[in-house]
Amino acid sequence: MVLYPLHMTVEIPEEQHGAALRALAEAVRRRDEAEAEVRARIIEAARVGANRTRIKTVAGISSSTLYALINEAGITVRPKRTSKGE
Repeated sequence: MVLYPLHMTVEIPEEQHGAALRALAEAVRRRDEAEAEVRARIIEAARVGANRTRIKTVAGISSSTLYALINEAGITVRPKRTSKGE
């Protein structure tokens, strides 16, 4: 038999689970807020004419992600250039 000092508290597993899940939910909320801000900043940079390659590099995103965000925001994108021989 183990005796615990009176000042020592023992959490039951359900309390630990609840605390862990609340902390997880808070982290997810902060991540979602950060992602929303990053998206807004990407769109803002595209709207003011920042170089698209620089936007992709700074944001760490692919071309397809960048152009999907730009299209969602309703920003017009010029058609791809064709090679000079065509």
